[in-house]
Amino acid sequence: MRTEAINNEGTQALLKAILAHHQYLVKNKLLQQIEKRRLQFEYEEHVRNLLFQQWENSQTEQERIEQLEALLNRRTSPQNLAQDQLHKG
Repeated sequence: MRTEAINNEGTQALLKAILAHHQYLVKNKLLQQIEKRRLQFEYEEHVRNLLFQQWENSQTEQERIEQLEALLNRRTSPQNLAQDQLHKG
């Protein structure tokens, strides 16, 4: 749909299409589904951030250095180290 806001061309048709699409989303309960997915994503993101902060605050700089060295020397894998950290605290 071509619009040119400066010349007010196509803006009414665009607004009409946006409103029709919104009505379609509401009528078919798709707006609720979109909102549900957005809220779930937002909630999960907050959980991830809080867990990461908790993990980060539970370690000293020296512990992080030792963990990185263990990874670099192939004494453990990132997955195993993460599992160990999860069960540690």
